[in-house]
Amino acid sequence: MLWYMRADLRRISRRIPRLIVLALLYIALVTVLVSISREDVQIAPLMILCEHYVVGFLPLVIGTIEMAVILGDDFRAKIMQQAIGMGISRTKIVLTKLIDLACLMLVDIVVFGVLVFAANGVFHLGMGVDTVRELLLWLVGAWVKSVAYGSLSLILGFYSQNALFAILAFIALSSGIANKMLGMALGVKALSALHLGRFLLTSEINTFFTRALLGHFDIASLIVILVYIVGGAAAASWLFKNTELEL
Repeated sequence: MLWYMRADLRRISRRIPRLIVLALLYIALVTVLVSISREDVQIAPLMILCEHYVVGFLPLVIGTIEMAVILGDDFRAKIMQQAIGMGISRTKIVLTKLIDLACLMLVDIVVFGVLVFAANGVFHLGMGVDTVRELLLWLVGAWVKSVAYGSLSLILGFYSQNALFAILAFIALSSGIANKMLGMALGVKALSALHLGRFLLTSEINTFFTRALLGHFDIASLIVILVYIVGGAAAASWLFKNTELEL
């Protein structure tokens, strides 16, 4: 499994088109941040940065790019079939793809954080100690969202053996569309009394990190988040093992 994972990450990390797209996205994001701060020094960019760009932009745009790169070649070029033929189990393949996403998004988010802090030093964006602390928490939140959404998206991807379905599922989750639709469904009169909406993945992640900002560790929300991640990977593995492999 380790050699398969290393080969996967080496192949993905060396793809020039991916690196170019990520670089352009980083430049655009930091440019917008600097422009906002230059308009009014008194406007703390943290709210805009965290709510719209860190939590929203990183999982949605960069996460989608990484999902496409991670799954695209495997399903299109039948690389997974070759790995299975060499003795890699389907469960290990699913776990490898999830770990690939976690590793790539971790690097992406660290790079983004470094660029933001560098921009703060060069352009004096007014980010104090508290702002940096909050930014770091939201960066971790963006990573957790990416991994959790990726885990759930793998269910559809491996069941259909089509990267497009996994990518669409990831977009629906990371954009908030799925959360809003499920929230509306759970808000009907027959279910509203059960308050099931609070157990939705996005709600639990937001709750956990909002409370973390206030200095509280919400163990219940953390457990629910882990259940989503582990459950998604387990479901994807089970469906993949019980689905005929396309040749």
